[in-house]
Amino acid sequence: MDSLKSVFFNTFGGGQLQCLIGMEVLNTIRRDNLHHNAEKVGTYLLEELGKLKEKYDIIGDVRGAGLMIGIELVKDKIKH
Repeated sequence: MDSLKSVFFNTFGGGQLQCLIGMEVLNTIRRDNLHHNAEKVGTYLLEELGKLKEKYDIIGDVRGAGLMIGIELVKDKIKH
């Protein structure tokens, strides 16, 4: 940011403070192994939600990675 000699702004960029905050968030994730925890908990959730999918016709699909998980709800699993 120091190399920019004029006022610079866009909605996708960040200033020095935002970049420092982002770096600290990434450092915290690494330091506390949060990415490994997300993988472990996410895998457990996907397995358990998969069991519910087999039990309930309203659940058409369960998919995701880590803690970003999607559950598709359907009216008719057969037509889906």
